[in-house]
Amino acid sequence: MSPIATVSDGLARGRDNFLSLRHVLAGCVLVSHAFFVFRGGGVSEPLLDETGLDLGQHAVNLFFALSGFLVVQSLERRGTAAYAKARALRLLPGLVAATLFTAFIIGPLVTALPLGAYLRDSRTWLFLLEIVPRFNGHATLPGVFDGLPAHEAMITIWTIKYEIACYALLALGGAGLLKRRPAVVLGACALGFVLMSLPSRIVLPDSVHSFARLGMCFALGVGAWRYRSRMPLDGRFVIGGILLSLALAKTLFGLPVMILAECYGALWLAFLPTTWLNGPLSFMGAELTGGAGLTKGPLTLLAGADFSYGIYLYGFPLEQAVFQFLRPSSPWLLIVAVLPVVLMVTLASWLLIEKPALALKPRGASRSVPQLDPIPEGQTS
Repeated sequence: MSPIATVSDGLARGRDNFLSLRHVLAGCVLVSHAFFVFRGGGVSEPLLDETGLDLGQHAVNLFFALSGFLVVQSLERRGTAAYAKARALRLLPGLVAATLFTAFIIGPLVTALPLGAYLRDSRTWLFLLEIVPRFNGHATLPGVFDGLPAHEAMITIWTIKYEIACYALLALGGAGLLKRRPAVVLGACALGFVLMSLPSRIVLPDSVHSFARLGMCFALGVGAWRYRSRMPLDGRFVIGGILLSLALAKTLFGLPVMILAECYGALWLAFLPTTWLNGPLSFMGAELTGGAGLTKGPLTLLAGADFSYGIYLYGFPLEQAVFQFLRPSSPWLLIVAVLPVVLMVTLASWLLIEKPALALKPRGASRSVPQLDPIPEGQTS
């Protein structure tokens, strides 16, 4: 097969690794948070000391880059109203279900309070509002995880407010503006880069720094779509970006260059002709829909299944609960113990909540937009 020269060339293949990559990234978040559960015990999260960001934060960066690439297509093809509905149906049903599961399944099982006292405690009910609509990842439940190194119940949800902000800004900018002035997305990416490169004496609020980082990743993904016919896909650029970030590691530009390099690398991997991403992981990815001999039977329930959001939402509260019950001696043992539970719960979430919600998307609302390239198989808008 000839090498892929641009993003458009990758799209023309008709197959991609987006869905499998999201599963890998969700697994990275799960692994990283297993170490976070042990915090206070001399255990640091993977990559934190070496790069300044832990494994989970790196994975979230790549999630935002892939998301920007995919959802801008939804906006172009559907229009703003249908785009907003599709995004809400992807985010909110799963989040609400995970919040209720954490508060009323995990909470009663692990709380130090009697069940009646737990249910009467106003903090139990306020927790629901702390998660939706405040997206407070530090929210706690009464008597839940009090004796653990980490007390939070749903720490991963803090990123959702930034994801919604990116969706909203993209909608406000509109597909029309992006078509007339595609360079605006490069400006957004540059702004994030500048904010992340400020000297340490200029202290930004954590929320501004986080949005600069995640917004830059999202903008890179949007830009990759808008400039798809000109953006090259070449593994040598990935290596070059890594080497450049290492060379700049001690400078103000080291971190943002590293983030841009890894986001570009994720897009390169998404279109890399390979079997390892769409092989072992294909049973839970879009690739299953093309598999011969799998058109009947229980496995068809998993056709196009995207467990990444469920793993992201349920992983941490389940890790906390398993840690409280089993007290494993290392983060790796915690991962081994919790993984089957996480997969069962996320399977139920996909089949009972997320997939039915996605079926409500406005399928017939697509606008007449020339489709120069096929939508990536990983698209879930």
